Amino acid sequence: MKCVARITSARGDWGDGVPEELLDCAKRWRDDQSESSGKKILDVFSVYLKAQFLPISIPELSVFLKEDTDIDAIEVLPFAFDFDEGDEPIVGAYAVFDIPFKSAFKPEMVQGWESEDGDGLTWCVSFFWEFGDRKVYLDVDYGDLTISPLD
Repeated sequence: MKCVARITSARGDWGDGVPEELLDCAKRWRDDQSESSGKKILDVFSVYLKAQFLPISIPELSVFLKEDTDIDAIEVLPFAFDFDEGDEPIVGAYAVFDIPFKSAFKPEMVQGWESEDGDGLTWCVSFFWEFGDRKVYLDVDYGDLTISPLD
């Protein structure tokens, strides 16, 4: 079943410094806050922004899955950003996943299971920046993260 996760604003912990690619984006935005510049920055972000669905985060979920291994997003689409605190971007993005639920599993069951267990599928979603071997996970406020089945 295809699902989409959405974050509205999240930032990474850049303890080792912001990569040059993102520093260039921050400079571009300071110099030119036009629609064209914004689109170029989102294009750069789309190369480095990644997401995974991690079923291990909710052990009870494994009975509904064909496999319970980590699932990379099919696509991550950044749609918003802000550099209000310097060179570190705050981003909004969508991630599309193809989650291998068993054939008997229906999208309506996701909402039923979430309400019964109190654990949302959002606990299984992780967004991160990936620059070569370096991964910087986004600090996501789970109130700002949603995941929904796609029809």
